[in-house]
Amino acid sequence: MATERITVTVPEEALAVARAAVNAGRAKSVSAYISEATAERARREQRTQAIVDRWGPFPPEAFAWATDVLGSEGDSDSEAVHRADEWFERREAERLAMQARTTSGEEGGDGPMRAS
Repeated sequence: MATERITVTVPEEALAVARAAVNAGRAKSVSAYISEATAERARREQRTQAIVDRWGPFPPEAFAWATDVLGSEGDSDSEAVHRADEWFERREAERLAMQARTTSGEEGGDGPMRAS
């Protein structure tokens, strides 16, 4: 992979964390640490977009559910996205169950529960 030298400004705390990772042998260099963090952010954004492409935009109740599951200090944005995806999966399962009951004549349904 080609690299390019740039200058960035980061908070002192972030630099201290990167340097500590290098000193502890968890990163090859500060540049490598920052590059890994950038790559992870790009992967999270790609996963988020894939979920949005599948389900549509997240409604506030999906994020509220994810926050309740994770607590206010969730592990990461990607974990919140994963939990929001679970919320959609649960809603879809409920919709399918309702549809199956409607088809079998048990009770009426309201149709898909997808985000609009």
